[in-house]
Amino acid sequence: MIETARLRKTFRMGDVEVEALAGVSLRIEDGESVAIVGASGSGKSTLASLIGCLDVATSGEYRLAGRDISRLGRAELARFRNESIGFVFQGFNLMARASALENVELPLVYAGIDGRPRLLLADEPTGALDSRSSAAVLDLLLAANACGVTLILITHDHEIAAAMSRVITLHDGSVVSDVATDAVPTLPVAAE
Repeated sequence: MIETARLRKTFRMGDVEVEALAGVSLRIEDGESVAIVGASGSGKSTLASLIGCLDVATSGEYRLAGRDISRLGRAELARFRNESIGFVFQGFNLMARASALENVELPLVYAGIDGRPRLLLADEPTGALDSRSSAAVLDLLLAANACGVTLILITHDHEIAAAMSRVITLHDGSVVSDVATDAVPTLPVAAE
């Protein structure tokens, strides 16, 4: 589903160039559940933005569902993102006058889509939640994964990461480890 090769992202801040990603190469298969972890500034959110087609790499290759993302124009990229990727952002980015369900449904209605995404990208979805709410959110994400949706979760929480089938650790924009976990593909139970 996801293949990156030598993916780099550089930001210019005045006269200084900051390399947020330094040649990331990885492969994530359809239906996997993957946690991406690392300290603040490690490149997690930058990698998530590139995987989610919200930004483009400075260099390198990125293929999503067999498509070469670097060759898509803005309109084509937006359409592909809307049809293929679901997002759970750390900041809510919701419309105040709509219910949570309506907030999720609205982009799909506009796009004429009634199905589920192939990829669910969650950036710190439990970061500001208590343990009971965190478990409930994790239950929902793993339920989507159990239905075949590829799940990529960006997190600082090592317990949450351990519930995924793989944990990729970033440091200074590079992958420093990529290991399978002992996670059994069953759903955790939220505390009552």
